[in-house]
Order: sequence, then structure tokens, then C-alpha cells
Amino acid sequence: KKAEFYAQSDELTIKMEVGVASRDDVEIRHLVLTNEGDRTRRLAVTSYGEVVLAPPATDRRHQAFSKLFVESEFLPEINGLLFRRRATSATDGRLYLAHLLVGEPRRRVAVDYDSDRIQFLGRGRSAGAPRSVPPPEGGLSRKTGATLDPIMALSLDVELAPHGTARLAFVTIAGASRADVLATARRYQSLRATDHAFGRSWRQVELDLREEGLSTTDLRSFDHLLSALLFPHPGLR
Repeated sequence: KKAEFYAQSDELTIKMEVGVASRDDVEIRHLVLTNEGDRTRRLAVTSYGEVVLAPPATDRRHQAFSKLFVESEFLPEINGLLFRRRATSATDGRLYLAHLLVGEPRRRVAVDYDSDRIQFLGRGRSAGAPRSVPPPEGGLSRKTGATLDPIMALSLDVELAPHGTARLAFVTIAGASRADVLATARRYQSLRATDHAFGRSWRQVELDLREEGLSTTDLRSFDHLLSALLFPHPGLR
């Protein structure tokens, strides 16, 4: 199962598919960029997400303190960032997260990155209008390590010929060990792998629906109901 989003502006069409792999702890955001015009377009495609790696209750109690235990590094071999959360007690387990960008091999060398929220947003700015979109001269800060406010941000320059199309994917992976996360990241180093993950997820949904005797109409109704239960809105009262 996946969600699809569409946008169109200034002769550019963007389609984004968001889904979760059925066999791995992986989220995929697949982008298709199409140039509908007669001139070459140069774009900077940038991802942004705030890294927690802790239960929601722990994060809500003391966000600033919780973020101090998150560390990051950039790994060229997976074309992405790797985060880990240091254990805060003997009973805590370490958590790891990777955020990588998958595209055509010739474009992989252009990936830029940042893991510092203040550097990315800029002083007095917000996620709706960050300093780093489009990336400043020289690119993102490429800051990693133990930042005070960790984020995952990757940026890629894309050139679209007239009426041309480009495909890429942002892949986010979670796991209990560095080895497991890196092994999964290596399996998702191509668009073919992300396409196969979407296909497997859809086949799994179809199988589950048949076993439960449900239709796709039932599934849409359940989705609407669950959304209202998990994210209540006063307008629905």
C-alpha cells in the first residue's frame, strides 16, 4: 500500500509515492520529476526530517535532552546519512537509522547532506522557508556528529531536458544494529529495488484483504476512520 501526491508548477510536474516495505523496516519516498516545457530545467531536490530515535513519550518529556544522545555520520558507500542513538541506561537498546538517496549512478556523486537543524533552517527560519532550500553557494553544511538538534537532509542537483523525466527515491531505514541497517541499505541501492518493494507491499495488501474478506472500498473506509482516531480534528466532532 502507498500514498500518492501530485504537484504542478511552472511547467514542472512532480509525483511522489510514499510506501513502507512489507519485509523490512523501510520507508520509501519515490519521486518522478517531469519537465513539460521546451527549455532545460535545473533543480535542487532536498529532503528534510527531524531525527528522534526514541519513544514518543520520551521525546515529549524532554526533547532537548533526548536529542543530545543522537549522533550521525555520512557514508558515501550507501550514499546517505547514518544515525545512532547512544544508550542512556543499562536497559536501553541502541537504535540506528539510515537516510539515503537512490537515483541514477551518474547522479550519485552530486549528493549533499546536513544533520544540523540550525545550520539547515537558519536563524529565525522555519521548515516552511529554510535557508538551505535552494542550497546556498557551496551546498549544505555537511555537518555531522553530535549536533544539538539532529536532522536528516540530503540534496541532489537534477537537470531535466525539455520534456524529460528523472526518477529518484529517498529511503529511510531503521534497525537495532549498525550491521543490520547497513545490510538493508545495500539492498536498496537501486530504483529497481524500491520498485520491487512497492510491488511486494501491494501484493501483501491484496493477500491480507482476501484472507479477511475485505474489499478496497472497505480499506479506504478504515483508513479514514483510523486517521480520525489517531489524529483527531475538532471539525470532525
